[in-house]
Amino acid sequence: MKTKFLLMSGMLAFFTGCFAQESNINRYNNVGEKEGYWIIESSTSRFECHYKNGKYHGLMKMFNGNGELFSLGFYEEGLETGVFYYFDKGKLSFLQKDFRHNITPILSKYNYPYHNICYHIGFHPNGVTSDEGHVLWNESSISDDAYDYGEWKYYDENGILIRTEYYK
Repeated sequence: MKTKFLLMSGMLAFFTGCFAQESNINRYNNVGEKEGYWIIESSTSRFECHYKNGKYHGLMKMFNGNGELFSLGFYEEGLETGVFYYFDKGKLSFLQKDFRHNITPILSKYNYPYHNICYHIGFHPNGVTSDEGHVLWNESSISDDAYDYGEWKYYDENGILIRTEYYK
């Protein structure tokens, strides 16, 4: 009898926790801004993030349509911070770090202003660095609007520098 009671109590606590957790997802604060833990899904991706006063704040994870982790990083008050990791089929593909906002936007060779910069390091499938350099962007550092900037170094699969290019 005691075992049955403990089992039923445990199941009740588990299901109560599940439902309580579910009600704390995708919520808005009292001024209509996203707040707390959010899950946004489509047929091609799943995005999990935390918001504070309508801005990204905390851990962000993105998964592809197969449920594989694509990206992982942290935000503070809507800005990328620390290191963002990007994966392809379970292997680290590249990372980005040293995120900064340009007070005076940097102009591309097409005279288009970019407001953000970070450092990018790419990896070969064997884990050796493939390329590194700065990336400029406005909305997302991995969007079609990202732009290679300054000195970039390219390495072979053994980590030997094979060329250096300069982008303006």
